[in-house]
Amino acid sequence: MDGVALTDANVARALPQAIAAWEQTPLGASQADALAGASVQIADLPSGLLGITEGQSVYLSRDAAGFGWSPDRVTPGGGMDLLTVVEHELGHVLGLVDVNTATHPADIMADSLSAGQRRDVSDTIFSNYAFNRRGGSALAV
Repeated sequence: MDGVALTDANVARALPQAIAAWEQTPLGASQADALAGASVQIADLPSGLLGITEGQSVYLSRDAAGFGWSPDRVTPGGGMDLLTVVEHELGHVLGLVDVNTATHPADIMADSLSAGQRRDVSDTIFSNYAFNRRGGSALAV
C-alpha cells in the first residue's frame, strides 16, 4: 500500500472541500440541499472499488482498494487522491452518471482512477452528462 489508511479526520477535511468545489458550479449551486445532506462513511468495499454512492450516502474504501489514500494531495507514494474520489462520489449525489475514462480522462466523473492521479470538478464539462436520479454508482480502480 503506497498511501495511508483512511480516517474519519481525513473525511472530515475532504468533504467540505469537495462540497465547496461543487457549489462553484451551476449544478452544485442549484442543488445545495443535496450536497448539505450528503454523508460519507468509511467501509470495507468489494475488491477494486474506491467508493460507492447510494442516494446521499457515500461509502469510501478503508484502504483505497489496497492502494492507500493520499488524503492531503501532498502525501508521497501515489495513493488514491481522496479529494478526487469524494468530488466524484458527490457528483453521483447530484445525479450525475459516470463517463468513460478513455474518452473523458480529465473529467471528475470518469469511471476509473489511477494511483497518484488527480481530477477536479472545475475540469468537468457538464453538457456531457446524463443524470441518474436513482443516485447510485461506484468508482473503480
